[in-house]
Amino acid sequence: MPGAPNDFPITSPTPKLVGSVSGGSRYSMAGTNISVLHLRGSAFEMGQQYGSLMREEIDQLWPEMLNFISAHAKDIFSDLPADMREFIEKYGVPAALQLTLDVTSPFTPRHWFDLMDGMSNTSGVNVTDIHRLILFPELVKASCTNIGAWGAATAAGTELLALRALDFGLDLPLIKFPVLVNFHPTDGGASHSVLSWAGVLGAVTGMSSSGMAVTEKVWRAYDEEQNIAGYPFHFLMQDILWNDVDTDQALSRVASANRTCAIWLGIADRDNDQFRLLHYSYRRVDVYNPKNFPVYPPYHDRFQDLVFVDKHVQPSHHMCLNELMHQYWGNLDAPGAVQVSAVHGTGDLHAAVYDYANDQMVISVPTFVDGSWRPAHASPWFSMDTKWLWDPSNAGRAD
Repeated sequence: MPGAPNDFPITSPTPKLVGSVSGGSRYSMAGTNISVLHLRGSAFEMGQQYGSLMREEIDQLWPEMLNFISAHAKDIFSDLPADMREFIEKYGVPAALQLTLDVTSPFTPRHWFDLMDGMSNTSGVNVTDIHRLILFPELVKASCTNIGAWGAATAAGTELLALRALDFGLDLPLIKFPVLVNFHPTDGGASHSVLSWAGVLGAVTGMSSSGMAVTEKVWRAYDEEQNIAGYPFHFLMQDILWNDVDTDQALSRVASANRTCAIWLGIADRDNDQFRLLHYSYRRVDVYNPKNFPVYPPYHDRFQDLVFVDKHVQPSHHMCLNELMHQYWGNLDAPGAVQVSAVHGTGDLHAAVYDYANDQMVISVPTFVDGSWRPAHASPWFSMDTKWLWDPSNAGRAD
């Protein structure tokens, strides 16, 4: 096995209020370096609250991230189509981000511009710089692990459980400023939580009070036509949390979107007790469930009420995750999912377990120990009560 068991207990740290503005509040969590935000209002108002509450971190992170991306462009963008790599080599990273902004803006819903305008208004960061940098995921994606289990596969025997583990290395400046942002829109949509980094809008990890949750990983084996002009995938993922109430609505959003890059997209639906893994790309969308997932024993067996992909290129010839699924099938719960993440060695930049049976979002972020960063999967995990995360009446005060 590439990792090792995680011996830290899952804890429930008490939130401490450390900042507030009209409609928004910021909390620290004892024993962690993560900030928890509650934002309430229109998209513009939530952007304003975000920018004000995290201004110092955003101001520091933006130039550091741009410098990092530029310095490591050859490695970061190695999987892009040849013409895009040539464009970056010739014109530089800022030009590539601007190109991405230009070709995705016509397909980006209005509320994203409102969020960015609000954030710029209070953070002092130019709105174009914000827009450019938050499109970084659209160019790079990431290697990750996605697991969705329910029914017979889980210890609860009913409620949905999902693991989303993000692998992208420990050298990004993002690592210093993790944040769990709880959006409470007052002009339509559901309260939802996004695990991210200071000022980075869009979701690659998150769950919603509507019962929806999302996961993602790059689809490296995709070899069909690529597209850069469309709906940024991480905006679409957060819009599923924000606006959709079931799998059908989420799949309709995917089907009708001007899709861009190729990813594996996981869509969890608590109320219908199901998790679907999608091949998501410009030209095609394949929707997989436990019965039609393209398994390939002995590396990936078929399981009842369980679908998963490991952090490697699919079809993966790594035995670890399949063996762990045999070990935990029928008894999978949040502590078990934490051990799966740790033993598989997946989730270095962050990881989350969506535990609908116990109204918990269990998360981990990297920790700085003895002069170096320890990956999230090997760090302490802590649980957040989703009743507190999603109840707007609790925004602005701790339990």
